Amino acid sequence: MTGTVLSFLAVTISARELSGQLDVTELLLYRALVGVLVLGGVLALSGKLASLRTRAIGRHVLRNSIHYIGQLLWYQALFLIPIAQLYALEFTTPIWVLLLSVAFLGERLNGAQVLAALVGFAGVLVVARPDFSDLSYGVIAGSLCAIFFAIYALMTRVMTRSDTAQSLVFWQVAMQVPLGLLVAGYDLQIALPQGIGWLWMILMGLGGLGAHFCIARALMVAPASFVYPLDYVRLPLGVIAGFLIYAEQIELAVFVGAALILLGNSINIRYGAKRPRSAG
Repeated sequence: MTGTVLSFLAVTISARELSGQLDVTELLLYRALVGVLVLGGVLALSGKLASLRTRAIGRHVLRNSIHYIGQLLWYQALFLIPIAQLYALEFTTPIWVLLLSVAFLGERLNGAQVLAALVGFAGVLVVARPDFSDLSYGVIAGSLCAIFFAIYALMTRVMTRSDTAQSLVFWQVAMQVPLGLLVAGYDLQIALPQGIGWLWMILMGLGGLGAHFCIARALMVAPASFVYPLDYVRLPLGVIAGFLIYAEQIELAVFVGAALILLGNSINIRYGAKRPRSAG
């Protein structure tokens, strides 16, 4: 999950830098292209293409379509609202994962896990303080992407029982290439990055690839309800990046919220997964 956090931060900064050159659908297309070329090449050179075999193509299609919609909403929000606010809204994902994992994965939550999620989410609200009386499209998109990411996370958790991490990530980027071509090229016009934009595009693709590989690995060894709250630490890092790179203001509320988020993570790490249980 540490690798996931750093990779997602690289994706955020790269996408912001490319926002003047490419639209959201083009960003998603190039991100998928970089991912499939890099991962496919690495697996081919290492002789591990057999690890890509799967008997769940239908599930891959559904999972990756859900993730594509979530990504589309996330990138749209990234261009419209501050990084801290987007991360805060996105971080309702663990709350949805906690709730949906009970209904669909049969996971049972202990009191520490519930407390950790509530404390962490309270920190998110302190940092973002979204104005729900005047919801912009950026806020709506940032909120909806969390639901799609939660469903994607639960499907990933289920599919790790039969597929390798390499398989999950490869089929994700491979299936999103034709989907990206269809969505980005509906008008028969797809822009190319210019100058240093090529480097940002490669970094974004590698960041996305690394993030989802790390998530898949994490979900192989721990329940979704334990893994995803660890992602809260991305918020203070995103706030710092927004301040240093884009001059987004840092207020006292940011530090208070970050402290709550870290406290929630500490509770979850120390007490939440001591006795993971599942129904049945």
